[in-house]
Amino acid sequence: MNRRLYPGDNPNLAKSISNLARCCRLQGKYAEAEPLYKEALSMARKIYSEDNPELASFISAAASFFNIKGMSNQASPLYEEALRIQRKIFKSDNPDLANTISNLANFYDEQGNADKAEPLYIEALEMRKRLFKEDHPDLANSISNLASFYDARHIFDKAESLYKSALEMRQRIYKGDHPDIALSLNNLAFHHINHSQPELAFPLLDSSLAMNRRLFTSQSPVLLNSIYNLAKLYEDIGKLSEAEKLYNEASQKSISESDIKSAYRKTFISGIKKGVAEKMLDAK
Repeated sequence: MNRRLYPGDNPNLAKSISNLARCCRLQGKYAEAEPLYKEALSMARKIYSEDNPELASFISAAASFFNIKGMSNQASPLYEEALRIQRKIFKSDNPDLANTISNLANFYDEQGNADKAEPLYIEALEMRKRLFKEDHPDLANSISNLASFYDARHIFDKAESLYKSALEMRQRIYKGDHPDIALSLNNLAFHHINHSQPELAFPLLDSSLAMNRRLFTSQSPVLLNSIYNLAKLYEDIGKLSEAEKLYNEASQKSISESDIKSAYRKTFISGIKKGVAEKMLDAK
């Protein structure tokens, strides 16, 4: 419809193409999404000047798509370009600028470039502290991101303090069950696991699973992951009967392997159950 209404380059048409690209991406139709993202960005470059925030939005959207596809060589210059544009436009703190800084930090972190990621994580966090004087989801996200960054590098003292702050803030923001609270519980639990403190991890993983059971349907990959996490902890400390019950429950969920993002989860249920059964036999 919009192609007929706007036969040439037009902001409304570019936005419609970008929205269609996003819909395709969310449905996992990457082959259809890619040319749409490219077309929308090409059109936006013709429409907007180099210091226009709308252009930065189109660039960021394309960068995120290429990053999701694992095309880091294409994503990197786009993330950096979007940040350069926004730093030029916004002379002071701005939520969009903070988002772009955070996105680039995440990208560098995923690429293993800690030296570039850390100062950006800190900059995004400090900017959001100035922008949001009270609790805010974006601020909680920045705290959690920096916690994960430190945890992955075994800077446990900093990581634990930040994880707790993120969890407490999310519990104040969301009065009931919420996926971000369940995620924070899970993150803090894995921090304790990595720090050889399984006794502290148990109540957190148990609470996370209980919350995810209330939040998600039985076929949700988030719920399956949560079941798996607690089962794996039971297995690791030798509580094999409890582990087997949860692995059996997880194995009955019908879910595509493509929905399981983490590499360790791709080990998947059948092999894990076999290992648990062998351990139970050895224990008898």
